[in-house]
Amino acid sequence: GWLYQTIVLGRGDTAAGRALLATLPKELSPRVRGVADANLARLARHFDSSTVALARAPGQRLVDPPQDLIVRALNDLASGSQARAGARADSAGSLARSFLHSTPGAGVFGNAADFHSILGLADAIRGRDAEAIQEGQRAVALNPTARDATEGPRSVDNLIMIYVLLGRKDEAIRLIAEQAHAPLTATSILFITQATLRLDPLFDSIRNDPRIQALLKNDAAWVVR
Repeated sequence: GWLYQTIVLGRGDTAAGRALLATLPKELSPRVRGVADANLARLARHFDSSTVALARAPGQRLVDPPQDLIVRALNDLASGSQARAGARADSAGSLARSFLHSTPGAGVFGNAADFHSILGLADAIRGRDAEAIQEGQRAVALNPTARDATEGPRSVDNLIMIYVLLGRKDEAIRLIAEQAHAPLTATSILFITQATLRLDPLFDSIRNDPRIQALLKNDAAWVVR
């Protein structure tokens, strides 16, 4: 909930986040607990632990299996396992293509957009620039923030990830600055917050850019509008 978001995604305090999780009731959804454990482990750069925690988090939505494969692939990239990351990305892409082929008209509430984002992320992990950007931009078009200010931001989050993976620094930073004011979406693959910019390995390549440093020092830039 909001307390977890404040402690972990706002302050980046993974130890306090773990302490908070330990106090939550046993009835908490295994999916919620597993994803939270995986996020905390990733921010602490315990990539194998993150992948194991995610494997123990049973999916509840059709998008969960391919989305989890993308997160595991990102963990593989961060730990230097490029081949394994590529294989997981390929598997995620296959699941996404299968869904989109078999489920026409799935654009309601951003469902189709999520699968296009997965295709874009899979392409980005494989280094297919044009295809990755096309799929990421299509997801944003299918799930615009102008239509849904709560759910739309996750497609922009995913496009930011695609740009970062492809080394498109300027495009990524422009969107990060715009996205800073957006509300967090519970189903984002990776939240774009001050904490993730400081801690998540995906942002290692842009963290020291003066524009990112300025954003990190400007709390007002992150106030939701």
